[in-house]
Amino acid sequence: MNRTLILNHRHIVQTVQRAGLHQFMSELIDRLENAFASYSSNKFDVPIRDGFRYDRPVPGLIEWMPLHDKGQAVFMKAVGYHPSNPIMECLPTVMSSYQLFDPRTGRLVAIADGNLLTAMRTGAASAVATKHLAARRSVSLGLVGCGAQAVTQFHAISRIADIDQVRVFDIDHRNARSLKHRLVPFNERGTRIRQTSLDELLEHSDVICTATSVEVGKGPVIDHQLLMPDVHLNAVGSDLPGKIELPVGLLKNSLVFPDHREQACIEGECQQLSEDEIGPTLPELVASPDFYHGARNQRTVFDSTGFALEDFVALQLLTDHATEFGYGEHVEIDGSVADPFNPYENIHSASESNHYKVITYPL
Repeated sequence: MNRTLILNHRHIVQTVQRAGLHQFMSELIDRLENAFASYSSNKFDVPIRDGFRYDRPVPGLIEWMPLHDKGQAVFMKAVGYHPSNPIMECLPTVMSSYQLFDPRTGRLVAIADGNLLTAMRTGAASAVATKHLAARRSVSLGLVGCGAQAVTQFHAISRIADIDQVRVFDIDHRNARSLKHRLVPFNERGTRIRQTSLDELLEHSDVICTATSVEVGKGPVIDHQLLMPDVHLNAVGSDLPGKIELPVGLLKNSLVFPDHREQACIEGECQQLSEDEIGPTLPELVASPDFYHGARNQRTVFDSTGFALEDFVALQLLTDHATEFGYGEHVEIDGSVADPFNPYENIHSASESNHYKVITYPL
């Protein structure tokens, strides 16, 4: 009998708690780094994402992000971006779901809530980039934008670097004030976390993560004049044409590493650059770290648009642990028939054998 594994938010929370939040994040970083190192078009087909952008009933978008692990699996992520969610609906800005298919049959193997995994894999990708590009292992971290993603950026980077101080800035001062409390579970070293001006953050941070919901046409969100000469930036918030966080002057004077080149040229920071101004991708960097070691001595940017390989790796890690711990529900979604050429077989057999109870209601 073919059953589909269902992992809802409760199952995912149970799985991550059982594995240990720090351990799960560290494993995710390691697996993602390994996936980047072995990534090639011979093994994976990862098209750029596509979808619908709209203004009604509220401004937002829903996109699909496919991946083909050739001969092994087909993965699909559906993701929505709605900046009004936290205030209007008490929901995350980014909401998503994951689906995994068997390429031999097309059968749905697994489906999972993607909200937590999306946040964690985005942080994990920044951690991989920071590990390979930051000039120092002990870093002063700056967080521009203090929403949900700031939490996983700090958490992930704390797994690969010693953070001696954190400066935070948000145009909504309430978010900046509350971030310190949201970071308490990950601040085992008692790192000092300060709400500062944007100028102070830029001047004194050697790793900066920008994770904002800046509107299309309203960027950039920082000025590059005060930055350290060897600063590393993880630019997370750009995910639409016309939506940017970093000034073009900074990009043109930095080595820019996109996660997915074609996608970043459409909706990442790379949309501001010509092809010859864009550096290698993050997978190329991870595959040949010695070749790009000199990048640590100059300004670097990780242009993080988020692509399906990261989600695929996150789902694999989740299902491995969920299966080990016995979490999730197995549901027969597809059903099965004795005659695959007769789509009505079960309907007829149900009425004849009363296998299914039919309930009728009076008009």
